[in-house]
Amino acid sequence: MQKNTLLNQLQTVSDINSLSKLGRLFNNPTKYASAMYSRFIYYPIRKKGVQISTATFFGDTMDVLLPAGTDIYLTSGKAHDSEIRLSAYIINMLEPYNTFVDVGAHFGFFSLLASKIVGDQGKVLAYEGGEDTYQVLHKNLKSNPNIEVNNKVVSNTQGKVFFYQFPTAYSEYNSLDIEQYKDTDWIESNPPKVTPMDSIRLSEELKGQSVDMIKVDVEGGELGVLTGLEEYLVDNNPTIIIEYLSADRNNQSHVLAAQYLLDKGYKSYIIDKNGSATGCIDLASYMKEAGLDSDNIVFLR
Repeated sequence: MQKNTLLNQLQTVSDINSLSKLGRLFNNPTKYASAMYSRFIYYPIRKKGVQISTATFFGDTMDVLLPAGTDIYLTSGKAHDSEIRLSAYIINMLEPYNTFVDVGAHFGFFSLLASKIVGDQGKVLAYEGGEDTYQVLHKNLKSNPNIEVNNKVVSNTQGKVFFYQFPTAYSEYNSLDIEQYKDTDWIESNPPKVTPMDSIRLSEELKGQSVDMIKVDVEGGELGVLTGLEEYLVDNNPTIIIEYLSADRNNQSHVLAAQYLLDKGYKSYIIDKNGSATGCIDLASYMKEAGLDSDNIVFLR
């Protein structure tokens, strides 16, 4: 599929996301009603997600668990502004034959998008630590021969670790580190399940492979992922994208992760609305001036 076509189709995600609640209702009354029923009636009573298939803007069909996957279900894409811009960047920069690593793949949206772009001669490695989330991820990715899907935690440890898994509505927050959520108003009534999981280091996983882009979204565990990549970075220069939080969201671990990459010779870039990367020296000031609580930051060396 041509990149311009993908970018044009991505614009529909942005257009739907910009609608008011009433606008989303009129855009697709059946889907909107179903999503609201799942969020406000079924999930609070049953404490269980609703697994449902939905289309993506790039033409694939994938399963999500509502309410966690509401944005994909209603807009056909990851709908936060930072994720729309990240989708555009991936479309612009990935090429056929490339290898893409998705750390914290969740339901597999970005893995599927990358798979579409890199094609049969490319490769996608997807990692997801959450057990329930992985079941959906595996269903979504198992028929794609260019994707390798793994139910493993990625960190700086090769062996067993304790992993925090939240209920379905908060499953995107599954992590090795939940420090950033200690002051939130939802965690007390939605405590995580602590589970021993297999953990791997990317330096071991990627040994002998040429990787072009690594996306890391592990809710505070970014530094562990990166230090586990240390040996690989000696002779390789993949593009690395990490989620970065604002200062008022207990972002110390994200600051340390960014500094680790800067110390390794990387430079930080923000993604503009066209999916292009622009150099940014002061991430804290950028986040504050842009009024963002989270964003995806690109690191290039």
